[in-house]
Amino acid sequence: LHRKLDATIIFKVRGILQMNIMACIPAVFLGVLGGFAGTLFTFLNLKVVRFRMAYIAPNRVLRVLEVLLIATVTATVSFLLPLGFDCKQIQPDWVTSGYLSQASLPPQHNCPSSDQYNPMAALSLSGGDGGIKFLYSRFTGVHCKEIPYNSTSTVTSCSAGMFGGTELVVWFVFYFVLALWSAGSAVSTGLVVPMLFTGGLYGRLVGQAMAYLFLWPGVPGMTDRPYWIDPGVFALVGSPLFLLSSSSLCLASTQLSSSSLFALN
Repeated sequence: LHRKLDATIIFKVRGILQMNIMACIPAVFLGVLGGFAGTLFTFLNLKVVRFRMAYIAPNRVLRVLEVLLIATVTATVSFLLPLGFDCKQIQPDWVTSGYLSQASLPPQHNCPSSDQYNPMAALSLSGGDGGIKFLYSRFTGVHCKEIPYNSTSTVTSCSAGMFGGTELVVWFVFYFVLALWSAGSAVSTGLVVPMLFTGGLYGRLVGQAMAYLFLWPGVPGMTDRPYWIDPGVFALVGSPLFLLSSSSLCLASTQLSSSSLFALN
């Protein structure tokens, strides 16, 4: 039974988190934010479709040229955008603890060392499925530790984890615009994966903000956030919320990930 269930999982993630009632508060915020974002996407997409039907659809040449332009812009942005972001170190516990497999590490792209990765390339060059899996990944978010400041005191140093807020915001804007433009064009671009990816981006961003909120200004001796605040979980919650708010498709979050304990406990 477990193998049959495992075969139906679309985006499998590793690492189990138990549910906490406090998670309902940011989940409600994600729902409101997803509703506004999905409504804005639908509204703008209707404007684009009407313009396309009036000026592009009647001409076959223009329809082909639009598809070529979309492909060119998408490829150019996806490849050049990571060059403006610094490389990060791959944390050994991501693999040793089993949260990511050795074969599914973020892409190196322009990084000089094999143990580094480009966070923007992980979003833009991993494809829709790969990018979603990175957004859903567990225990790869904000982490803080105390480091010695002088002989009598320490300071808390925090790292953003796999993705920083800048990468998530920048790619959300570009991906939102590209998905808006390509939806309804003369080539079948799909709907489910772009909607899940977009929702996962803003969901993980909210998760990052929640982690920093609980860690700042910080409590002496507290070097980690509450266990239930994981950006990957909030990315998982954000995906179906944005999908539902921008379409009539209905997918339960338990169908998207193997983390049924978080959804049901």
